[in-house]
Amino acid sequence: MIGGAVVDFSGGIGYQEKDWGTNFPSAYVWQQSNHFSTPGTSLSASIARIPYGA
Repeated sequence: MIGGAVVDFSGGIGYQEKDWGTNFPSAYVWQQSNHFSTPGTSLSASIARIPYGA
């Protein structure tokens, strides 16, 4: 949901990954896609839990 509205990505093509290691945030998601009907359109998004001042 984004702003209370359901966003349907079914049928789309995208990429998502998860990395493990000591230099990565404890929790994060990174996604990207360029599978849109308008040429040249792409989407990249990420969110992470990064400790500040640790």
